[in-house]
Amino acid sequence: MKGTKRFLSFLLVALVSISMTPGDIVYAGNDVQVVSAVKSAKKTASMPVSTQDELNAALKDKSIKKIIISTKKKARFKISKGNYKKKTLIVNAPKADVVNKGSFKSISIKAIKKNTWTEQAEDNTFYVSASVGHIVVPKDSGIKKVVFTGNKSNIRLDIKGDIESIVVDSKTTLNINVTGSVSKIQINNKATVDISGKADAIPITMSDDADGTEVTSNVPVTIKTNANTDITLKEGAEGSIINGNDKSKSIGITNNTNDKVTYTSADGKDKSVATGKNAKYGGSDNSTASTSGGSSGGGGSSGGGSSSGGGGSSGGGSDQGTNSGPVQFSNITMENPGATYSVGDEVKFYVTASATNGINNIVLWTKSSTNSDSITSASSRTPMEDGRYCLTITVTNNMQPGQWHLDWYYIDDIYGTYTTGSNFFRYFSGSTPNYRGASDFSIDLRLE
Repeated sequence: MKGTKRFLSFLLVALVSISMTPGDIVYAGNDVQVVSAVKSAKKTASMPVSTQDELNAALKDKSIKKIIISTKKKARFKISKGNYKKKTLIVNAPKADVVNKGSFKSISIKAIKKNTWTEQAEDNTFYVSASVGHIVVPKDSGIKKVVFTGNKSNIRLDIKGDIESIVVDSKTTLNINVTGSVSKIQINNKATVDISGKADAIPITMSDDADGTEVTSNVPVTIKTNANTDITLKEGAEGSIINGNDKSKSIGITNNTNDKVTYTSADGKDKSVATGKNAKYGGSDNSTASTSGGSSGGGGSSGGGSSSGGGGSSGGGSDQGTNSGPVQFSNITMENPGATYSVGDEVKFYVTASATNGINNIVLWTKSSTNSDSITSASSRTPMEDGRYCLTITVTNNMQPGQWHLDWYYIDDIYGTYTTGSNFFRYFSGSTPNYRGASDFSIDLRLE
């Protein structure tokens, strides 16, 4: 009888448990333990939020493991300092700004306003798939790791603090301004990386999946590459070292620094690229080619040129040149010729050129009229929508005050074939210019 009672009690528990709703409690006699059903509807481990109040509540709720900021409205979110290491943060807010002081398990940025994500924590890991974005790391702040995974993303990093690791896993245009530190950059896909600022040498490693990557820097870099790579080093990047780890890959180096650049080939041989020179190493034929130019160069295959007056679509001075070779220069214009510029201003030049085998790089050199050693340069590999190339020189406090002029240009294709010219850019003094068109390329620097 006792056994039968126990069996019926368990049967009752089973039947009631099947039909019970959250919050029910089942009792089944003296010989059966109390069975508690789900206390209440289990709180979801993931919570979408679209307002600051909702975000604050999700941050405080320990049961929430994933917070998704999702809104299409203009908004500004502030995340207070705190340990949220058990929470993942996902941001899908194309019109929102975020200021973050919290530490998370990870942060994924799928969409964010172009300006700005301000990171005031110290140890977060980011995964960025947004098409555009601007991440600011203030002084005394840092990021442990940031991984770029979005296709054809265009991201700007302003780093006054520290970033331990930057990883590029997708086709990305990355503009880095650094006055803090970057411990390493790993590039695993074709990327365009532009580094500016003032910092200690940045180690950059490129896998063989990074073919076609372009790196431009005025900060010292130590590059180890297994990919076809084009590297342009500007004033400020003195002391840079380039290592080509695969002799079948082509490494192009443009040295616009004030010192030689050391290149070490896959077989351990060291080569030097002198200041003001270009070189190309490796490739399918394992050949080495070095090309150079200087302000004393002649017109090269581009011949001379005559002033076209006007300013073309850029509204500045213009000069025409012609040639029929595989690399062809046809037109250059300057924005606001003769204007007065100050430190931090940008001076823009627009070049129209073509190459049978494709443009590899276009370089312009400008020179002070009062100090022949004061030379600065700009380069470009990416054409604008109308096919012209925009080359920008930023005025620095290292440039001599007074008048400057465009001194010469250098254009090459992917095989190192090049054209260069300078004689119709020379500076003029007095009422008679040495060459027509020279006045269209002079600027006046006021470096107060």
